[in-house]
Amino acid sequence: STKLSVRMSMSVAALHKHSLKGNLNYKDLHGWRTAGLVDAMAARLSDLSDLPLEDATPKEESQIEELKAALLRKLGLQSVPTGWRSQHFSRRRLLAYLRARGGDLNKALER
Repeated sequence: STKLSVRMSMSVAALHKHSLKGNLNYKDLHGWRTAGLVDAMAARLSDLSDLPLEDATPKEESQIEELKAALLRKLGLQSVPTGWRSQHFSRRRLLAYLRARGGDLNKALER
């Protein structure tokens, strides 16, 4: 419809300004009231492939495995959880924890 195409062509700033006037709210603007959205998000996060890390050094690669093992021990788990919680154990996420703590395994484990 014309109304939809006009709204879609507005800039983000214009949409924000428009929403502040009470004509649109954030949740409606971004589709957060769509039925089944949370279920769709959980399903998508449950099905993430753990892709190879292209930019990790050999040292980081070994630290990722050490961090994963230590994290599982700390949480009292035998294996990586299934479903959307598995994203917290992905190689990319664990690498981010390591890099955010300067490669210090103990600090990354506290993350």
